Amino acid sequence: MKKLLPFFLLTIMPLLYSCRNNSHFANSILLSADSLMQSRPDSSLYLLEQISDPQKIKKGNRALYCLLLTQARYKNYILVQNDSLIKIAIDYYRNSKNQERLAKSYFYLGCVYLEQRKLPAAIDFYLKALDIMPKGKDPVFLSMIYSHLGDCYSEQDLNKTALSMYKEAYALCIGRDSLRTCYNLKNIANAFLLGQQWDSTYYYYKRHYP
Repeated sequence: MKKLLPFFLLTIMPLLYSCRNNSHFANSILLSADSLMQSRPDSSLYLLEQISDPQKIKKGNRALYCLLLTQARYKNYILVQNDSLIKIAIDYYRNSKNQERLAKSYFYLGCVYLEQRKLPAAIDFYLKALDIMPKGKDPVFLSMIYSHLGDCYSEQDLNKTALSMYKEAYALCIGRDSLRTCYNLKNIANAFLLGQQWDSTYYYYKRHYP
């Protein structure tokens, strides 16, 4: 990552500075940040921070900015404890046809409430994200929702429900995201451990640590 970042900056920054004084600057930033979000979330965050006055961005781009900035902070392990930013995205996407972005906005609002330890509110928004996410779209994202639901239920000692969520998360990410697959195997094993189901605990731990 550290070796790739200088190359990225050398190639993208001239474009950004050339756009800074025209109306396409924010749109260029958002497109670049979105495309880099999965592979280089640190670069996405850096790009988004170059938008100095987001209040002046037109509504559609401002909603995307709020969603992407919340997402980038979350992926860079920056505590996201203020819901005002992501609610701007939700207010916009509720009245748009982009259900996928609305689902992601609901998910990240759930993450805000999870950070605040408001578990019922977090669960509510995770379930809303599941409900409106277009079928067949982004199974790894759906896996994230189920995994977070599992964490919420586990925190409330609802072990059987948590286990079912972790299994759903595992089924969606296997063959698509190896790191998330291992994470969900560990969660499944932990859930069986809490339920004192030793054979299943051993089975899933062994799969997590082959």
